Amino acid sequence: MLFSELKDKYLRNDSGQYAIMMAILGLPLIMGISAAVDFTAAQSEYTDVKNALDNAVLAAATNNRVALATKEKIAKTHFQQNYNGRANVTLTAKAEGDVVEMTADGLVPFSVAEALGLNGIEIVAESAARRTEENVICVLALSEENETAISFSGDIEFFAPTCSVHSNSPASHSIHSTSSRAPVAKSFCATGGVRGSFSPYAKGECLKVEDPYEHVESPAVSQCDLRSMLGTSGVFGSVTSGTYQNDRLNDWVNSGGANFTGDNAVIKPGTYCGGLFVDGRNVEFLPGDYVIKDGPLVIMNGAQVEGRGVTFGFLGNSAVLNISKGAEVDFKAPSSGPREGLVFMEMAGDTFWDRFAEVKQHEISSGGKLNITGTAYFPNQSILVNGSGTEMGAEAPATSFIAKTLAFNGENSSKVQVKVDHRAADLPPLLPRSEDGAFLIR
Repeated sequence: MLFSELKDKYLRNDSGQYAIMMAILGLPLIMGISAAVDFTAAQSEYTDVKNALDNAVLAAATNNRVALATKEKIAKTHFQQNYNGRANVTLTAKAEGDVVEMTADGLVPFSVAEALGLNGIEIVAESAARRTEENVICVLALSEENETAISFSGDIEFFAPTCSVHSNSPASHSIHSTSSRAPVAKSFCATGGVRGSFSPYAKGECLKVEDPYEHVESPAVSQCDLRSMLGTSGVFGSVTSGTYQNDRLNDWVNSGGANFTGDNAVIKPGTYCGGLFVDGRNVEFLPGDYVIKDGPLVIMNGAQVEGRGVTFGFLGNSAVLNISKGAEVDFKAPSSGPREGLVFMEMAGDTFWDRFAEVKQHEISSGGKLNITGTAYFPNQSILVNGSGTEMGAEAPATSFIAKTLAFNGENSSKVQVKVDHRAADLPPLLPRSEDGAFLIR
């Protein structure tokens, strides 16, 4: 075959054209696919950066115990501790007044294009948070001693998503949970530290919260006139001996030092010397002030009790609240007046020895059900929710607990549900307000 024929045949042969085309187009095609993957990854990375920024500015804004410059450092540190992505970002933080803002500016590296000298995809994210005191504290422990002031244990279900939990105790375990269910609230904050699982996370090193009802006037103490106060529908006299869960109540009852009312009783305001035991159904407390003096208020044995516009003041070393044995109680505080919003309150002792008495404990236990619309206020005493199947606050529109210490312990679906809608409750706004609240403004 002549050389010229071979040349013409070679030039007419197109069987390798696709290999040549792929060689020419392969690199742009790979880079296009890589770019699509990189841009998708960059969008995901931006979301992670933004979430870390949001959490960082919220954490810094809620800390009201430090200088503005320190808040900026807190925001950066919080971001660095919580962001583990691929973006190499530069952080710019600014704290001014009640606002903390921060910007993250950086690059998300390319997966393939980096080999060609391209740096990556730029992302810019920003967040800002403002501190607020609009959150209501619905559980407040006033103790400033080095002790666990608020505790959750057993299988108790604590649910307060619209309000905050706060402890003034400086202890490292100021708020402590060993409950099988993580307590839920709008926020948890302690002057000292916290231990256990909470939702959301609990924060330490918060400012002390002042007692909002320190100067509220106590109810007037009058003479005891049980016959006129209990009326003809109530039974009055000494309680017969019995066995009660609380040893102190056993001692008191067996000494014959308490008063008793049974079914269908209408109870009038006044001073109840020696306390009062309610063991009956369809028991009504009329509006007004009730002073429980030198004895307990015990509601027990499936009693059904209600009262609207009532305040109970507890006076004397033996004056405690005890709701037990399946009792159902529904009390609402006054909407106006000197003790507006208070359902239960501690009264100052009238003897020198009261100052040295042991800390009194008010207890709701053993399947008791309590709906408080208003505040239970015991600044130098303790509240214990304890027992099996105990339920508190499920139907009350606005509830608050303020005490020296508070303990929530329960089994078998024991529940504490707290709400703070004072408008629905027809009460003045509940106090105090939270110092650790914050919300995103950008």
